Amino acid sequence: MSLYNNAVTITSTATMLEGQPAFQFEVTDPLYMPAFYYDAMLDSYPPDGWSYFWQTDEGAVSTAEKPIFHFSTTGPHTVSIVITPRKKEEDILKVFDTYSFTVASGENSNSNNGDSMNDAIYFEGTPRNGDKVYIVVPLNSCDVITAPHQEKVSFDDTKLQFIRVLDVGLLSGATVVAESDIAMGLPTNKKVDFTVNWTSLRTDVAAVLEFDVIAQASEVIAVKHTPDRKFPKQCKGSSEALEFGTVGPYDPNYKESDLYNINVTEVDSSKTDSTSVEYTIHFQNIGTGPVDSITLIDSLPEYLVFDSHIASSLPAAKVNVSVAGNIVTWKLAPNADIKGTNESPSQPEYTTKGWVKFKTRLAPVDSITYDTCHCLCNKATIYFDDLDPITTKADIIAIGERLCFSFVNGKDNNPTYADDICRAKGSFYGSKETGVNSAFTPTSYEQLSLYPNPTSGMVTLGNELVGNVKVHVYNNFGKLVKEIETDSRRLDISLLSSGIYTLKIENKKKVYISRLVRY
Repeated sequence: MSLYNNAVTITSTATMLEGQPAFQFEVTDPLYMPAFYYDAMLDSYPPDGWSYFWQTDEGAVSTAEKPIFHFSTTGPHTVSIVITPRKKEEDILKVFDTYSFTVASGENSNSNNGDSMNDAIYFEGTPRNGDKVYIVVPLNSCDVITAPHQEKVSFDDTKLQFIRVLDVGLLSGATVVAESDIAMGLPTNKKVDFTVNWTSLRTDVAAVLEFDVIAQASEVIAVKHTPDRKFPKQCKGSSEALEFGTVGPYDPNYKESDLYNINVTEVDSSKTDSTSVEYTIHFQNIGTGPVDSITLIDSLPEYLVFDSHIASSLPAAKVNVSVAGNIVTWKLAPNADIKGTNESPSQPEYTTKGWVKFKTRLAPVDSITYDTCHCLCNKATIYFDDLDPITTKADIIAIGERLCFSFVNGKDNNPTYADDICRAKGSFYGSKETGVNSAFTPTSYEQLSLYPNPTSGMVTLGNELVGNVKVHVYNNFGKLVKEIETDSRRLDISLLSSGIYTLKIENKKKVYISRLVRY
């Protein structure tokens, strides 16, 4: 993805962090305010906002809006930032800039820059037997950019066959060797070793590994990412991912979306902007002869509206699209001439397949809040000539706020709530086969007000609380970072780094969930 070098207004302030000198950085240009930033002039939050990726010339990285970094040496230093718009269709506007400043004597420190674990490894799309699957491996400099980093991804070669690491800057080598390990409680017997060099500001902060899926029907697939153990300052733990019984058997007629999850809001008072979702319906004639007419019918689920037809494998003259309410119909005729896989003599496989691609929009939904996961299930029905219809399994997109995509109970060896609710075998709220929409709201959780919020120090909990209170603080990766037990409703969070946190508050057999912004 291309970047644009724009002038961004950045300020730095000398401060103290955990008793050691440090510097805090902030983007003050109104054009690039983060999503949760309150605009006093407008008395509101911005409708969209931006995500930040900071990197210092000493190798520290942060995704906080106002990060605090230690610097080990005095003299001139630089901090670079990549700023990405949250709205998916505006990714092309990603910008970057570099800020220069000086660390004076007494302002340097030997403290490391945090104890954060890498972002979690994850599957990009659903594995299907006989198909390919892509696994995204987020990278972290671990505060060291002067040496190569050896990354490791463990897998089971009875279920996955490694193909390659897709293009990533400054990558060298990718080899598969035998190694016994455990991922999500399942054994792995191979690992992919590859080296990434952090020598300057990176714009590709993830590697993508391509695999062939050889797992059989109903088997689960687990993978594990272990960062370089030589650099433990920030890369302190591994991350794991699991696909819950979604493998095969390979179905030549299926529907897929270009999104896996949609994080719809950044603060309670914000609502999602319209987000586009692109779907592709794949079909294949497995009959003994060609078909001349193909009809595809798609029943869009709640929250989605049809936007436009994008393209088809057939010429435009043979494609007719009609829309009635939430029903979209494609008529591919006349003379579609899609060959059969079982024809005699046999036909080239590409002549037996086809597809249509279209765009939908997710409109803002008032009922979607940060403690709710919605499972968007979308299926299609395919008619080959006058034969009995084929109904695809539902494509599933999890929609919710940050809590929806955090680990269950805050433990990083658990699946996320989205995976557990929308994709876990036996735990799906609704039917994958019929495409029922459903929502999950933790019944034991209640929302609790906090003020002031955002805050830089003290915060007061809502007056619903009485007596002893236990507070669990989770960072934006779902990792438990602090526990507090107190009889007071006032909490001091000044030692937390800048960022967005989820608070789980236990009081009198009730559990409350609140969101807190520390700036």
